Amino acid sequence: MEVVLVVLVVCYLIWYYFIRKKPNNTASKKTYSDRDSKKIYRKNQADSFIVLDIETTGLKQETCKIIEIGAIKINNINDKEHQTFHTMIKIDNKLPKKIKDLTGITDSDLEDGITLHEALVSFSEFAKDNVIVAHNAPFDLGFIRHNMKQEGIEFSISKAIDTLELSRDVFPHLKSYKLGALADYIGIDKGNAHRAIDDAKVTLLLYTTCLELLKKK
Repeated sequence: MEVVLVVLVVCYLIWYYFIRKKPNNTASKKTYSDRDSKKIYRKNQADSFIVLDIETTGLKQETCKIIEIGAIKINNINDKEHQTFHTMIKIDNKLPKKIKDLTGITDSDLEDGITLHEALVSFSEFAKDNVIVAHNAPFDLGFIRHNMKQEGIEFSISKAIDTLELSRDVFPHLKSYKLGALADYIGIDKGNAHRAIDDAKVTLLLYTTCLELLKKK
């Protein structure tokens, strides 16, 4: 019996150290061929587009409010001057403390803002039938579309490009794809982080940087 036990132990050790498939440490890392890079570039490239960022009172579009909209219109990606859109939006309640701490926005800032309906009508006209570029686009556009519907405002875009997903394709090795972390990695000045127009500027630079890197691959 002891001999059988010893044989089994020896067999297990041989299997464990010599036969068992060792994990591949590079298996989780994405790699892209030139063909993949060109495909990603074509999917995300746009000559004219609008970069969008919003600030809200929370994460749920059904119960939280939009408090700031910032956007930059690019009619030609090679032009140096661009149109901007920025507005603060009044809300009925006081801002949650965590939002004040995160954004630096105060209740008095919103008191000087315009109504949600006015803001959405103006943004709808600014962005009409354009390509929208945003970081975590489903979040920003989800809020915009939900509130446009609630306010009875027609809103149409031609395409949405998400720089969060684009960044994951271009920088597959990073641990964080938050806008601030990507700005630090690339070397982009964040300005006033978590403010709509400043985050839109960072998103614009992130987007153009990603496209340039894809073109070079």
